[in-house]
Amino acid sequence: MNYITLLNKTEQQQKSYIDFLPYCPRDSFLKLAYELVRLSEKIEILKRMSIYDSREEVITYEEKKQSRINL
Repeated sequence: MNYITLLNKTEQQQKSYIDFLPYCPRDSFLKLAYELVRLSEKIEILKRMSIYDSREEVITYEEKKQSRINL
């Protein structure tokens, strides 16, 4: 994966968080807002990269956790 792909995935994640805002419980709203701020900062950094830098490979780790609802 390169930085361009990472930017696209981050933007998709941000969009899904924004779509979830109306359904978010009140006690979790601040955590979600903090995560949205973190994602938008990351997107801004990725958008400032030059085209040559954005083609470099990125090593990412995705951790899949089972939902508590499914237990």
